[in-house]
Amino acid sequence: MPKVTHSNSRQPRRMIIIRGSGPSDMLVESFYHETYFLLAKEFVKQGFFQEAVLLYLNSQTKKRIKHKFDGSLQVVESPDNNIFRGQYFDFVIVRGEFQEYPIFLNNIFFRQLAFCSINQKLFPNILNPRDIDIIYVSEKSEIKTVQKKYNWIKARVLDKPVDESIFYPKREKKKYDICCVANFRPRKHHAMLFEAINRLPYHRRLDRKSTRLNSSHTDISRM
Repeated sequence: MPKVTHSNSRQPRRMIIIRGSGPSDMLVESFYHETYFLLAKEFVKQGFFQEAVLLYLNSQTKKRIKHKFDGSLQVVESPDNNIFRGQYFDFVIVRGEFQEYPIFLNNIFFRQLAFCSINQKLFPNILNPRDIDIIYVSEKSEIKTVQKKYNWIKARVLDKPVDESIFYPKREKKKYDICCVANFRPRKHHAMLFEAINRLPYHRRLDRKSTRLNSSHTDISRM
């Protein structure tokens, strides 16, 4: 992989997030609630990078589709691995592992590579661990697991952003203390839910609200 040890100071700092597939319609409106779109947007907003690209590397699509947002953020869906051939990125994030990733990475220049684990798959199989600088995990407990196997890799919890026009505090009486909307499967990281419940004051863990929380979550998980 053409990994470089120094940045290109003559160009704006750039990052790219790579996914395996994107929304089925690829309309502009589809991205505003998308987690990794919001993540790329936040990196730019916080001043870490001047330009960000969210790439859906999807071999099933028939043509390249591009959308630009505010001049600093670009969303691209491409069926081939040569779309950014020869270009330089300061930071690359790959979500999970797809067979197209190694070929794509071999066609670009980059300084740092981060692997975003999904579905409790903490370790890369296709990518060379020696090329990875950071592994993003979902829980603090997974940090030790990563560093025990790869002590040269930084492990960090990735707090994924949400659309604040949908999720925001309300000044009204709470019905539940905690709500977790997800299928009841290990890959949905319910350990975080139980950890949050454990942090509640003891008397709140025993009251009727907590009971309704558990039954409500069970009902949601069956949907």
